[in-house]
Amino acid sequence: MDDQLVFRAQFRRALTETGLEQTFEFAEASNGHEGLDVLLNDDTVEYVVVDVHMPELDGPSMLRALEAEKPGRIRELKVFMITTSADRSLMKEFEQLGIEAWLVKPLDPTQFVSWLGNTLAQQDTADGLSVAR
Repeated sequence: MDDQLVFRAQFRRALTETGLEQTFEFAEASNGHEGLDVLLNDDTVEYVVVDVHMPELDGPSMLRALEAEKPGRIRELKVFMITTSADRSLMKEFEQLGIEAWLVKPLDPTQFVSWLGNTLAQQDTADGLSVAR
């Protein structure tokens, strides 16, 4: 979930190039309202990559709305928040809800998808990413 079409296209290409498009069904959302709609209506979603700054409804507000509508749903997801800076107070709030990681831009989608594939296969920790916790 990112308002930048280029980032979403790069992410989709990275899934294809790494062969993970067969592992993941990829759904896109260009703003928080679209993302919230996906998360409220599709219980098969397991992983969410969401930008903090999006139009109409930002990432944190979207997650708060999801928690209000479906309490506990965030804990069922692996949520990766993407941001340009690490807002410690925001990070602390969402850490309590079980956010997997905060990823600091610039983020290379190919590197992230590769890391995700390795994590699924080996349950390793992030290697080589700028991850804020």
